[in-house]
Amino acid sequence: KSVLSEGLTEESRVCFRFIALPVSALAAQEDLPVATRVAAELLQHEMLDGVLRNWQTVEAFETRGLGYCILGPRGDVVSACYSVTSGEDIAPIQVMTASEHQRKGYATIVARALIEEAKEATQREITPSWECDTHNEASIALAEKLGFERQSEYSRFWYAP
Repeated sequence: KSVLSEGLTEESRVCFRFIALPVSALAAQEDLPVATRVAAELLQHEMLDGVLRNWQTVEAFETRGLGYCILGPRGDVVSACYSVTSGEDIAPIQVMTASEHQRKGYATIVARALIEEAKEATQREITPSWECDTHNEASIALAEKLGFERQSEYSRFWYAP
């Protein structure tokens, strides 16, 4: 992000297209947690507050959305991946992990679960899409690890009061 003048901000983004899950991304490890499908009762967790902001209602998300999370020992969501919206065949996804749980493979687990459902378990084949800030090296590396290919970059601009 860069502030250009009097509140005008520019952010550079990179877009990825999903190609295929590499075999290395499919290997499950015994010592890692299992992804849980995001259900209505999990939406009150802070990490999932973007779901209802994007989908408007629980019913809309449960009908057309996809989402997985990892629950911590106290039942809190420590990592999540969900579709932000869903068109006929494209689903932009959001991935996040609590800072104290980063670098443990959790983002890979939840994103992989969502991608597998999108590509195999749904009646309509949905292609996940990925987009992130051009400076977010961790997100770029994860996208590439999960079989996404860099397509384009763009800048978006907005005024902040």
